[in-house]
Amino acid sequence: MPTVHALLVGIDDYPARSLPRLAGCRNDIRAAGEWLRARTAARGTGLRLRELVDGAATVEAVVAGLTGHFGGAAEGDTALLWFSGHGTDLPASGPDELLKEPTGRCQALVCADGTLPDKRLGALLEAVAARGVHTVAVLDCCYAGGGTREVLPVRYAPPAPGWARAAARDLAALPGHPGPQRHLLLAAGRLDQLAHEDEFDGRTRGLFSHALLDVLGNGAYDGASSREVMAATHARVQRGSTAQHPVLLPQRPGGPADAPLLGGAGAGPRAPHLLRLGVDGWEIDAGAAHGLVGRGGTGDTEAVGAVGAGGTCFAVVGAEPAASGADQAPGPAAAPGPAAASSTAAVPATASVPATAAVSGAVPGAVSGAAAGRRTLRAHEIRADRTLVRPEGWEPDPERTYPVTLSALALPPAEVTVEPAAGPAGAGDGRPVRLLREALAHAGPGGGPSPLLAVASGAGEAAVPRQLPAQGRLLLRVLVREGSAEVVRRDGSAFVPPLPLATADDAARVAACLVHLVQWDRIRCLDNPLSALGSPVRVEIAPADDRTAPPRPGDGVRELVCPYTRTAHGYRPPRLHIQLHNRTHRKLWCVLLDLTDSYRSHAMLFPGDFIGPRGTGHALDGAPVELSLPAGREPRPGAGARDWLKLVVAEGELNTLPFLLDAWDPGVPAGRSAARQAPDGVLRLAPPPPAARGRDLGPVGSAGASGSEGTVGSWGSAVDDPGPGDWTATTLSLRTLVP
Repeated sequence: MPTVHALLVGIDDYPARSLPRLAGCRNDIRAAGEWLRARTAARGTGLRLRELVDGAATVEAVVAGLTGHFGGAAEGDTALLWFSGHGTDLPASGPDELLKEPTGRCQALVCADGTLPDKRLGALLEAVAARGVHTVAVLDCCYAGGGTREVLPVRYAPPAPGWARAAARDLAALPGHPGPQRHLLLAAGRLDQLAHEDEFDGRTRGLFSHALLDVLGNGAYDGASSREVMAATHARVQRGSTAQHPVLLPQRPGGPADAPLLGGAGAGPRAPHLLRLGVDGWEIDAGAAHGLVGRGGTGDTEAVGAVGAGGTCFAVVGAEPAASGADQAPGPAAAPGPAAASSTAAVPATASVPATAAVSGAVPGAVSGAAAGRRTLRAHEIRADRTLVRPEGWEPDPERTYPVTLSALALPPAEVTVEPAAGPAGAGDGRPVRLLREALAHAGPGGGPSPLLAVASGAGEAAVPRQLPAQGRLLLRVLVREGSAEVVRRDGSAFVPPLPLATADDAARVAACLVHLVQWDRIRCLDNPLSALGSPVRVEIAPADDRTAPPRPGDGVRELVCPYTRTAHGYRPPRLHIQLHNRTHRKLWCVLLDLTDSYRSHAMLFPGDFIGPRGTGHALDGAPVELSLPAGREPRPGAGARDWLKLVVAEGELNTLPFLLDAWDPGVPAGRSAARQAPDGVLRLAPPPPAARGRDLGPVGSAGASGSEGTVGSWGSAVDDPGPGDWTATTLSLRTLVP
C-alpha cells in the first residue's frame, strides 16, 4: 500500500531573533494535517506525519526530516513538505552563488535558528524524487517561487548578519546542473513577491495555504492534477491579493504537475491551459506572451498593452461532469458566426470552394458549441499573460477549473497599402485609386470592410496594430497604374500578374484577390502557440522511382528540391512517396494539406484520419505523388513550382473546411470572388455539430488522385464528441525544378 510521508513545518514565533511574529503558520499546518488525515483515509493509503512548530523547526531538524523522515519513502510513495513561515532573500556575491542565481539574489526559508537556501532545499528534495518517490513541496512564505505575509501582514524576514555567508557555503557545496527538476513545487508567490496572511472565519491563515486547502477540500478536484488545483488556487489568491501570484514548477506537460498532488494515476495532460474564474472574470492562463494574436482597435480592451481578440475561441476538453448545477447550457444559443451560403466540404481540383466554407467553416443549420454538447468560450481581450473570455451558451462552475484548447483562431489582418505607381504610367487622375479604396471599404461581410485587410489610410501610415508579431504583419502593396493594378510584396516581387483596374467590377475583383491571398497565407502560417504536443508525427519523403534512396525527413527547416528527370522523350516529373509516422503511443488525427504557388489549398494527399500508436499513414493510400508543373508552365530548363505541405495533427478530428481554397482565378466574376471571403476572418477548427453534418462532409472523389478532400471518419453523438483537443501544425517546403 502506498504511503504519504508528510513533514509539516509551521513557525509563528521565532525565538532566534526579533523577527516579526506571524499568526497563521501553525493554523496552516494544522489545517493541512486535517486534510491529509481525511484524504489518506478516504483513499486507503498510509500516512506518516511529522510536525515541526516554532522553536523546534531548526535548520537541522528540517534537514533531518527531509533526509530521515523522507528516507523511509519507497518508490510509489509520496513525500510532502509543507512550510509556513518567514522567507527572505540575500545578496549573491561569490562566483558559485552567481552561477546558480541569475537574479543576483538567493532566496531561503527562515527556520527557527537560521536559513535554508532554496537551492539546498531543492537538492534535498531531488534526492528523494530520484528514488521514484512523488515529491512535493508547498512553500507559503515570501520569495517562495525561487525554489522552494503593506495592507496584509507579510511573511518576510529581513536578512540577518551571517545569513549570506551561510547561504554561500551551502551553495558552494551543491553539485553542478542536476538536470530536469523531478520534485514538484507549489509556491505562495514568485521569487520576488511577498506572501500574505489574512483572517478567515475568525482565524489567521496564510492566503495561499487557505486557498490551496479550500480547493483540495472541494470534491470537484478529487483526482485532479496539481496543474488544475494550482490554477484554481491562483484565482482564489488573486481575488484576495492581486500582488501575489502563486507558482507551480516544473510546468512541463506529462511531468509531476500532471499527477494528483498526493501522487497516483492522473488523467494526464488533457490540455496545456486552463479556464478559471479570475479577478476580472473568466480567464484562460495564456496570452500574448504565449503567442496568441488578436486584433487591435476593436474598442473592447481596457488593460494597457491588451489586444482585442477578434473571434478567437476555446473549447473545454473532455466530457466534464457538472459539479453544482452550473456547467449547464441554459438552452439553444445562436451560432458563433454568420450562417454560410454553402456547406460543400470537398471538391475536385477543377471545382470551386464556396464562400464561407473556404475559411470560416460555418455550415447551414450550425448551432453553438453548447447546444451541440461542446462547451466553448469566446475571447474578448488578450493580455500579456492571460486571455479574458465569455462562455457561450453555458455557465461554468465558479469553483472549478476546466482544461481548454484553441478551437477558433482570429486571423490577424494583413496590411494593405494603395499607392499610385511611379512614372508616366501612374494612376493618372486618381480615379482607379478611388475605385479600389471604395471596393476595399465594402469587401467584407455585410458590405463592410474585410477583417482580413487592414488598409492604410495614407502613405507611410501603419495599418496593422503594433501589438501583432511579425507573422501578423503580411504586407500587400497595391501599385495602381492607369487601367491596372499590381499586387506586390515588400521587396517588389509580384504575387499575381497585373489585374485590370478600370471599372468598379475590376476594383471588386482586386479586393477579392487581396482577401484570397490573405486566406491562403494564414493557412500556410497556421500555428498553435499553446500546443503541448511538440512534434508527434514525422513526415518522410522518398523518391518513388528509386527504392535504394533513403527517405528524407521533412523537418520544416530545409526546403526539399525535387528535380525533373530528362529522358529520351522529354522531361519526367518527380514522383514521391510521402509517409506520416506517429511517434507516440496514442492515436492521433492528421491531415496533410498541399498549398500551391497558385494560391490553392487542398487536402487530397491525406484528407484527415487517425493514425494508430507508432503507426504510419500514407499519402494517396501509398500511391506515388507526382509533382508536375501546373498547366500553362512548360517543363523547360529553369521552370519550377513551389508547394508547401501543411501537416496538422490533433488529438481529435478537426474541421477541414477552413483549409480548402481554390487557386486564384482572375477570371472569376466579381460577385463570385466577393462571395468567397471569410465572413468574420476566423478559422474554426472544431468539427461542425451533428445537425450540420450531411453528405457534404463525407469523402469526395477527385480527378487524378486516389485520395479525397474533406473530413473523413465516423461521427459520434454530440455528447460523445470530445472535439479536437490539443493540436499542432508544421509546414514543409517543396520546390519542383526543371534542370
